[in-house]
Amino acid sequence: MWQQPTVQPKSEFRAPPFNEAALAAMGLSVPFTGDAGRTVVIGFVDYGFDLLHPCLLDQSSKVSRFAYLWDQNVTPDAARTSGLDVSQVADWDAKRLNGYIAEAQASGSRRALDALYDPHANNCGRHGTQGGAHGSMMASIAAGTPFAGFRGAAPAAILIGVQLALLDCDWKEEDARGRPTWLDWCAEEHPVWDGWRAYDEAAQIVNAVRYVYDRACRLGADAVVINLSIGAWAGAHDGQSPVERGIADLILVADDRAAHGCGPLTTVVVGSGNAGVDEGHFSGCVTAASPVFFEWRKNSENPAQNKLEIWYQNNSSIEAPLDVRIATPGPSNVSIAIVPGRTCEIVVRGVRVGIADHVPKVRGDLGRVRVLLYAPLFPEALFETGDDRTSRWGITAAVPAGTVPPPMQLHAWVERDDGIVERSTLMPSHPETTLCCLATVQGALVVAGYDHHQDICGVMPVSSLGPGAWTACQIPHVAAPGHRIWGARSKSRGFAETTGTSAAVALTSGVLAAALQKNDSTSVKKVLQWLKSSNTMFSSHIIYRKTSNIPKKWNARSGFGVVSV
Repeated sequence: MWQQPTVQPKSEFRAPPFNEAALAAMGLSVPFTGDAGRTVVIGFVDYGFDLLHPCLLDQSSKVSRFAYLWDQNVTPDAARTSGLDVSQVADWDAKRLNGYIAEAQASGSRRALDALYDPHANNCGRHGTQGGAHGSMMASIAAGTPFAGFRGAAPAAILIGVQLALLDCDWKEEDARGRPTWLDWCAEEHPVWDGWRAYDEAAQIVNAVRYVYDRACRLGADAVVINLSIGAWAGAHDGQSPVERGIADLILVADDRAAHGCGPLTTVVVGSGNAGVDEGHFSGCVTAASPVFFEWRKNSENPAQNKLEIWYQNNSSIEAPLDVRIATPGPSNVSIAIVPGRTCEIVVRGVRVGIADHVPKVRGDLGRVRVLLYAPLFPEALFETGDDRTSRWGITAAVPAGTVPPPMQLHAWVERDDGIVERSTLMPSHPETTLCCLATVQGALVVAGYDHHQDICGVMPVSSLGPGAWTACQIPHVAAPGHRIWGARSKSRGFAETTGTSAAVALTSGVLAAALQKNDSTSVKKVLQWLKSSNTMFSSHIIYRKTSNIPKKWNARSGFGVVSV
């Protein structure tokens, strides 16, 4: 098996100002013992890995901690191909990586390496790499080489990285400049617009996970932990989207192979999400006697297109059991019916400001309504006067007159928009069931965040809450420190703080790798079989600390308790 270069323990590896308290809260011994995570691969599906940061290099030999790196942006068409043969993708192995790194070190410049792979290029979000590239930070939190008082949770783990070719324009209905892609659509010529996109339909994610597993098998690792510090908020949250199913299928195959001794033990770690205070979720039950109503609010300074997805349980034989309407803001509002069979234009004073569609049966018994609104096109009359320059759109879901379908559970989620002014909100909003769209991957470990600076499980408000939308499944499973966590700042030799469930996922991935490393292969199998002993959820079989401050039963914020090994 490919082995990570030896990391010699030194007394200066202690890290009081960095993540030592978080690691201690998770039961990981400090100072660093020198061998944590040695037989375990951690794979990162993310954006931006700084190959020259000291925390991602072996400090004695100066070679890369990465055994493989796949930049999907080199061949983006292949990356988005469903069923891609990941064994044949053009990637960099350790030999090539170390050659490029040696050239950069010899020249004293990163310019040539950045021309080949720039960690600040092809990142998601409208605001670039503020605070450094996300992938560099997550990899260092999970497994960073001890440097300048910093250490990751599993400093000797073998690393595999995938730079996603999944920019905002790849999963949102907008072009590279943020301009809505429906602006040039002609409804008369094409009644059904075919430009809808979704994060949980992106083949790039499934191919990335499959690639990590394939390369971990090549390395002969005992176990692989796949870190998914990524995600969005909209989607059905039913475990049946193409991405959710693709990852779940890989987990099943990996478990079967591991059980027969022909593959590494595989754990996929996903974050619950950072939508806990976004006011982006509404839920209700529609009956013949009780319609539901909520407002979708957008600020006049909002420069972005926003998306709302409404999902509902459709157990009826009626062709269109739900009448969904959107009312324009203001006293002279107009109610626009979002009818099945065509894409509806949302036109105000002769200006098309958005579109919508309605599919009563998407899969199983779930129906869906999608709405896109672009505030820069709103006439001034749509915004309230005075200091509160808000545009309030009314959404009503009711049973059509003359029909009596069964009660229909309904959930509405605003899609993720990073940045304060770009966000839109729902009123009323419900903080429960605000999970990331990947949190319902069957067989994955879902991690919420908590503030370890307060107490053993201090509240971290941004962390999304469970339970699952349709069956009240008990996710998240566990919680890990996620508030003010330090990680490597790309294109520097320094560090930056971050807050969010991404950091909680990275710490959990590293701690799992370190815990698995402490055992021989037989014990490792027992640990993961224990973790996966429930059908599709980890539930109470997770290792967690039971104290008076931690609930003995599952709760929506911290699952079954904090990760502690």
